[in-house]
Amino acid sequence: MTKRRTLDREKVLATAEKLADEQGLEALTMPNLAKALDIRSQSLYNYVANREEMVSLTGARLMQQMYRQVVDGIIGLSGSKAYLKFADIIRDFLLAHASLSAILYHAQRFSTDSAMYNQANDQTCGSSRRC
Repeated sequence: MTKRRTLDREKVLATAEKLADEQGLEALTMPNLAKALDIRSQSLYNYVANREEMVSLTGARLMQQMYRQVVDGIIGLSGSKAYLKFADIIRDFLLAHASLSAILYHAQRFSTDSAMYNQANDQTCGSSRRC
């Protein structure tokens, strides 16, 4: 009987995030990700176009998680308490997800239509897009 796959883009990105966090951004390659998912490298192209898109989507996913933690963590706070809580959340998140620091370090490499660029723009400018 043939083994049925339940792989989707979300699982691919979750595995990419885990791989990058555990082994570093340099280890986030199509062959390494395919090995972690127990699939052939060629099969990854059904979910992402290339490594650049995979890194962009992974960075966008991490930024979204960080943003959610910041929003949830500073609700009801103001002034210096909000600022210190914000700094604590960002520090803790980046320590737990070092790959995001590496992705942000290379942010200028992402095109303006990449998921990473759009996520960063959404979080800093809001839906108004006036930035």
